[in-house]
Amino acid sequence: MRLPLLPIMRRHFATYGYKRTVISTVGMYVKMLLIPLLISVLLVVYGKVSLNSTAIDSLITVMAVFTPLLFTALISIHDTRQNLRSRLDNDKDQTTKLEYFLDMYEQLADNTSFVLAVSIMELTTLFAVICFSLSDGSSLVKRMVDILILYLLQLILYHIVYVVERLSSLIKVSSR
Repeated sequence: MRLPLLPIMRRHFATYGYKRTVISTVGMYVKMLLIPLLISVLLVVYGKVSLNSTAIDSLITVMAVFTPLLFTALISIHDTRQNLRSRLDNDKDQTTKLEYFLDMYEQLADNTSFVLAVSIMELTTLFAVICFSLSDGSSLVKRMVDILILYLLQLILYHIVYVVERLSSLIKVSSR
């Protein structure tokens, strides 16, 4: 099975870059991708954060519950988009409003797809740590894996906050 990560990332970041200048777009990428990486490196290298097997097991449990919930949310968003498309065909008077909602739900689906893809990567990395016994010792490989796990976790948390914020604003606008 192949995960089309690059198209998912492009569509996801396109939703953030709506009507942005080049400088603000570069700043957005730095804020969303490089700062979490820098924080992860600093935590592992200088903060001496090391994920032991108990922490890895706990993260696997959390991610094993969280990832299917994201998939369910994506299916729900898809159903809502389909409903909006059928309403758009039937109700020509509200075309502008329904097109706006359809566009917003498509952006929400792109954001949720990205978080789902990163969650799958996180879960796969955690399983690899267990399978290859990478949670023991203090080798360079373990430190790099810890950085990767913390980085992916930060990406998930950062972007899920954005998804929730977008969803709440969409609900607020649709209730008017």
